[in-house]
Amino acid sequence: MKRFFVDKRGNFAIMAAMVMTGLIVSLGGAVDMARAYNGRVNLQKSMDAAALAIASSAETDPAKLVDMATNFVMANVSVNVIKNVEVTRATIDESNRVVVEASGSVDATFLTLINYPTLGFDLVSETERPNEVELEVALVLDNTFSMNDADASGTRKIDALKTAAKLLVKMLMPEDDKLVSIGIVPYANNVNVGKGFAGASWLTDTSNDVQTSTKTCKEITQESYCATRAPSYQCAKNYDGVIVMETCSGACLETKIRYFDPPKVSCSGGGTTTYKFEGCVGSRRTGTTHLHDGSPSELYPAFRTTSTTSDHNRSCLKPIVALGKKRAPLEKAIDDLIINISSYRPQTYIPAGLIWGQNLLSPSQPFQANDYPAPDDKTLRKIMVLMTDGENTLRLASNRDGTHTAPSGNAGQISTQLTKTNQDTATLCAYSKSKGIEIFTVALMVDDATAKSLLEACATDKEHYFDASDATGLVDAFRSIAGSINAVRLAK
Repeated sequence: MKRFFVDKRGNFAIMAAMVMTGLIVSLGGAVDMARAYNGRVNLQKSMDAAALAIASSAETDPAKLVDMATNFVMANVSVNVIKNVEVTRATIDESNRVVVEASGSVDATFLTLINYPTLGFDLVSETERPNEVELEVALVLDNTFSMNDADASGTRKIDALKTAAKLLVKMLMPEDDKLVSIGIVPYANNVNVGKGFAGASWLTDTSNDVQTSTKTCKEITQESYCATRAPSYQCAKNYDGVIVMETCSGACLETKIRYFDPPKVSCSGGGTTTYKFEGCVGSRRTGTTHLHDGSPSELYPAFRTTSTTSDHNRSCLKPIVALGKKRAPLEKAIDDLIINISSYRPQTYIPAGLIWGQNLLSPSQPFQANDYPAPDDKTLRKIMVLMTDGENTLRLASNRDGTHTAPSGNAGQISTQLTKTNQDTATLCAYSKSKGIEIFTVALMVDDATAKSLLEACATDKEHYFDASDATGLVDAFRSIAGSINAVRLAK
């Protein structure tokens, strides 16, 4: 008996058996834990997908949310690995937070040796249902005569603009959209609000009437006339940066006087003049009211046509298109854009476009859009897209009648007057941004460094400024703008 108890031969087998059992449980347990981890990850991914699906849906019924989450999880989880899968919760709270809770388990193999036949897990997935973002977009588009110019490929700027603007509309509004409203502001010397606003309280007199003047006559015994004139010749004239060849009259070389005996009777007046409002308006005339929408009592000057007024007072090119949710009318309005009427070749006054882009998005008259968004508002975005192909070439008339006229004087005086127009442009951009309006700016084939700097500063930031060197670049810029707007809309 004594030799039996002190004999250590065979201990190795007993100790090895004891150690091997622990090793098997440890190593096998690691395998079971790895399988459980993979199952956990698989279920979590399925739950995350279910939460996102709920967030992107319009469903709110609690029972239907659980059914939706269950169907989505069971369709994506590996049911041959994960057992006892159950969605225990799928809810949306008042802050639009989506919560999905689920449980599952994995059958153990080696851990059953220590009485762990399954490994279970309870998981949670959370996300936010995005608020519906309403978009109001004002396209402020250059329709000046320089848009008749073409790039190296022969594509006219105005044609490239039509292609680019319609692409943007299509990308933002693939179909008529209850959450997307787009308006168009064609601008040049002035802006045409549309003759449908005749009689509006925010305009000066727009009445259509006929005025008769008194006829006066006098006798004249002599008058001067040009007896000899130099031949007409071809001359180059600059209209908003576009050189146009025209026929110019030769100078008068000799003036003579003709006499009348008996005296000639010369009369003036005695006719009728018809005044008619066609939609053309100028800038507000008091103080700085032309630089914001905060003075509704200050009227916009309405330019009425007569048989003697120049073309720019009769038409002002195409009218503004108010914010609308239907794509077809917007596309037609873009196709109908023009850059001149008859001999009228409009020039560039960017402030006119900016203030009416502001008015389209403003809650005040004349268009009365939604209120400006608060800084933390995630349900509304107001956006202005300003496009131009050059620098300002006009100034606000010094007599403050609301018209925009060419600068005059020497080179220094002209520079000062255009600098004031640029300052007004910058002020309007800053005002729009202060009201929560996001501004994209696009320079098309602009060579002037001052104009480029002005447009870049006008944009919300550098990523909102685009410098297009040709027609293709303009289309690419508008495509990028639409993509950026859509990305913001989804992210919110």
